[in-house]
Amino acid sequence: WRGRLKATKTFKKEDGLAWRKDKYKAIKTLAKKELLLSDQQLKNYISDSFGTTSLTDLTDEELERLYKHFIAKKSKVNRPE
Repeated sequence: WRGRLKATKTFKKEDGLAWRKDKYKAIKTLAKKELLLSDQQLKNYISDSFGTTSLTDLTDEELERLYKHFIAKKSKVNRPE
């Protein structure tokens, strides 16, 4: 329920800072726990994809794109063969 609420455009518009913090946390969690990326590997990926090494430098659209990309990768990693 809370996750669906935070995914709405209204939440993003009303509390952009909280939305960004949630995305940072989700991306870092996905990277470390699901995709087994180190901090350096995550920074390298962000650098290669977006030209910066910090999540805080990404636009809202780039953060959303990175989050969705990691969710898709997680699904492929966790999908039974």
